[in-house]
Amino acid sequence: MNLITMERLKQDNMEELKESYDKYIEAYTKLNLYDKREEIISKLKYLIASLQLLHQDKKINDDLLMNREILDLNKDNVSEEDFLEGIFVYIHILEDTIAKVLE
Repeated sequence: MNLITMERLKQDNMEELKESYDKYIEAYTKLNLYDKREEIISKLKYLIASLQLLHQDKKINDDLLMNREILDLNKDNVSEEDFLEGIFVYIHILEDTIAKVLE
């Protein structure tokens, strides 16, 4: 396979990925508010699992990942305040993780 063919395959794959992503986002925008919150909480839980793996791989202390505000997202009835506080903590953990990985 030559470089032109490989580049073409990459472009085609990116187009498919973009189309799939656009459909996913469109479906998300049609959800009701409760289902949007649940989808975000689900994605945040996946993100924390991914960050834990990254922290293990890069030997980064992951004590921040078990912050009380994040653990509140595991409750049966997550309040709007819990939700916003959890997102706030995730943003700071992402910033910290990116900084440590780029060191």
